[in-house]
Amino acid sequence: MSIMYLFIIFLVGFAAGGINTLASGGTALTLPMLMALGIPGHNANASNRIGLLVSGITRVTVFHRAGKIDWVDTWKLVAPMALGALAGALIEHQIPESSMRWVILAAVLLMLGLVGLGRKRFLEVKQRAHPDLRISKLSVFFLIGIWAGFLAVDSGGMALWALVVLIGIETVKANALKAVLTLVTSLVSVITMGFEHQIQWELGITLAGGNMVGSWLAARFAVTEGSRVWIFRLLMIMLVGEVLWILLSVMQ
Repeated sequence: MSIMYLFIIFLVGFAAGGINTLASGGTALTLPMLMALGIPGHNANASNRIGLLVSGITRVTVFHRAGKIDWVDTWKLVAPMALGALAGALIEHQIPESSMRWVILAAVLLMLGLVGLGRKRFLEVKQRAHPDLRISKLSVFFLIGIWAGFLAVDSGGMALWALVVLIGIETVKANALKAVLTLVTSLVSVITMGFEHQIQWELGITLAGGNMVGSWLAARFAVTEGSRVWIFRLLMIMLVGEVLWILLSVMQ
């Protein structure tokens, strides 16, 4: 693959890393780009996980140093997300590529509605004194983990919504906690898909380089209190953009 193609992959990875750190939806940029370069859908999906893993390590490091991660609550959420991701990664290659657009569209429309309804909670500064970690709420993270392992598109946004609206954590801290959860699901996916030989490593590593730089810069902003409004706005913008892109691609 030429240097120009690799440079384009790096730049798209840079943008995706920043978007995933502040909100969600970076995969909606990287997957179509990889497939436009002629990479089969399942290989593109697998190769994209390298970038998600590396950028996840980057932003978790920044959030941890800023003291935004409550590790006590985090470990209670990691297990259901990891188990779900393992299940999702194992079934990913069994879904026909022709069905993926419709599956993504349904998921994005659901997310758009949920985030819109949860607007008040996203913009609140306060959080519940004790996060609601009942089994019924934790089971939602298992389902989000399945989606993260299967395709990863907007899985970060789903986790962010659940942390803010269902669990009751304020947006800035929830965004940091989301970074840990998506890092775990990315690790599970990379291990699973690596064993199945779906990853194209040259593409994945180049994408990861862009993801890492974009994630680091965005995470420096995401730890500030003023990021709350921009997290919500960017999440809504990306969801609406994804819906329009999918509808246009289906109509062509």
